[in-house]
Amino acid sequence: MQKRTALEAGRYVERPFNVAHATETSIVADFKWKLASLPALTLRGNVSTSRIETGDPGAAFVRQESPRRAANLGADYEWTAQKLTFGGNLSHQSDLTREANPDTEQTQLARTQLDLYAIKKLGGGLSLRLSVDNVSREGRGDDSLEYGGGVLSQREIDRAEGVRVIDLSLEGKW
Repeated sequence: MQKRTALEAGRYVERPFNVAHATETSIVADFKWKLASLPALTLRGNVSTSRIETGDPGAAFVRQESPRRAANLGADYEWTAQKLTFGGNLSHQSDLTREANPDTEQTQLARTQLDLYAIKKLGGGLSLRLSVDNVSREGRGDDSLEYGGGVLSQREIDRAEGVRVIDLSLEGKW
């Protein structure tokens, strides 16, 4: 798929356009595990990979968003005597390269992030939640390479500093 901008009824409109036949193959594995010796602890996770191949060898695009790999590992611990639940999730996404058009290649850099939370049940359907997202302050990054006549003509490097987000919320069910 490619985003194309065209003049329609006096306005520029951006729409996705199918430039070639492609096949995507994906594999996903999930698990959730409670230990008999420690029933308050739940481990959960998943891994996935996908690959996109163009079926047209003469297509303008060699690759698009491929291969993708991701993994998540999480744990939750419920301390029922204190009405507390603690947990966290470690997630990873591999780098990902795609061609925005035949002359531009974009790479999104790999990213690993740790998120943590604690929930205190107050009663009456109310809970107090403390969440800390991106504890590791993992940043984001993108590289863009533009070619002209088969030669690299422009390189853009975009990096964003990671931000830790702390959220305290009162949640209710009624």
